[in-house]
Amino acid sequence: MSAQTNDILQQELLSNLSRYQDRAARVFHGRGKYFEALSSLNIEWYPPYLFVQNFSESLSDDIAASLKKVFDNNLYISAIIIQTRSWPELETSILYQRSECELPIEHTAKLSDKLKSHVSLGKNRNTGVFLDMRAGWQWVEENAQDKSVLNLFSYTSIFSLFALEGGAKKVINMDMSAGALRTAQRNHNLNGISQGK
Repeated sequence: MSAQTNDILQQELLSNLSRYQDRAARVFHGRGKYFEALSSLNIEWYPPYLFVQNFSESLSDDIAASLKKVFDNNLYISAIIIQTRSWPELETSILYQRSECELPIEHTAKLSDKLKSHVSLGKNRNTGVFLDMRAGWQWVEENAQDKSVLNLFSYTSIFSLFALEGGAKKVINMDMSAGALRTAQRNHNLNGISQGK
């Protein structure tokens, strides 16, 4: 990987981390192939944890060095977690950390000024939140007033949180996974917004 590519990764991360300082966000989307040399990476921010999803068999030394520079120069990052996803294998480890922590990290992440969600970093292939759905969350919140919302394949029901925050009179969450629905109930309770809706 070239020095220019390393610089691009660091610049993108720093720009997006400053934009989303206190809330969970996708801060690098390499899988969109805009940065071809970095197309094996997605990086998500669950303050104070940087969660790197690596879709190649191993993380290159150059990428690890770029991440180390970002980590060393930004004390608000507590740890960088790497999840290598070479299908069907899944391996998660802590690349850098400021103090001792163990995987999986069970964490409450801020999604917006008012909403938060439980996330699990390093336990499964998914964290409990699909951060690339942020524009959809906003749309639902802006259009849910006095509506009944059916959330099919709801997973942990993040869309329902935004619907209720936007004034939905009722939400129904449906998913095949009982575990995901338990986390969804936990998320609704965590935000204290369902009130029988």
